Order: sequence, then C-alpha cells, then structure tokens
Amino acid sequence: MVRAKADATQRSASKAAANIILKNPPRADQAEFESLKARMKVLLAERDAGAAQVAEAHKHVKAVTDQQKGSRQHHTIRLARESAKWKETEKAEQEQLKPIDKEIAEINTRLSGFPDRETYSVDCFALRPSEKINGLPVYDHGAVLK
Repeated sequence: MVRAKADATQRSASKAAANIILKNPPRADQAEFESLKARMKVLLAERDAGAAQVAEAHKHVKAVTDQQKGSRQHHTIRLARESAKWKETEKAEQEQLKPIDKEIAEINTRLSGFPDRETYSVDCFALRPSEKINGLPVYDHGAVLK
C-alpha cells in the first residue's frame, strides 16, 4: 500500500491524495534512489570535513605569512619552511576533495533523472478498475523486461 496523488480528472479539478495498492512496484529503482541519497549524504559529510581541513591549513598559511611580514631576518628561513609545509598541506587536502567532488557530480547527474531529489516518487500507473483489495483501488506499474 502506498500514498498516491491522483492527477486531476475532467470531473474534478483537485488532486486528491489516497491510499492505493501498487502491483509491480519499481523496487530496483527505489533501491537505487535510496542508495544514491545515502551515498550523497556520506560524501557531503566527507566534503565538509575536507573543506574544514583546507580552511584550517589556509588559516595557518595566512598566519605564517603575517608573521613573516613582521619578523626579523633570522626567523625568515624557519617561517618560509613552515609556510611551505602548510601550503603543501592545503594543496594535498584540496587534491583529496577532487575525487569526492567528482563523485558528488556523478550522483547529482543520476539523481536528476528522478522527479524529486528528496523523496522517491513514481509516475505512470495503470488503474485496474475491476480490481480492489480491501476496498482500495489497484494500480499497476508494470514489469521491466530485460
């Protein structure tokens, strides 16, 4: 049993929500959708953590640069090494984000094939007017032939 919104008919201009029985639901499609959403959630968390590390490294680079401006000659070499280390760290963190960003883009592309990116929904049902189960109308999504 699923919750459905019927398209407006000629007699009624409103879209009514009702419970229906759905034969042959697209389970594989729904499983893919839920899997993509779960993976996206994990990737976004990883991206946020990586972006925080990039920001932290950038903050250290800026702090070292500010120290270099006001330091004396004998501290310059140490600060230059420290700055180079933090720049390498920042670059490495940015490189780690690239595959995550690529996978996020791929998932976004796959999710764009669904009508709603937040909630799984399906269209195209055929009403079987002669069938009712416990007083509920029966719709059929059909079967996918491979």
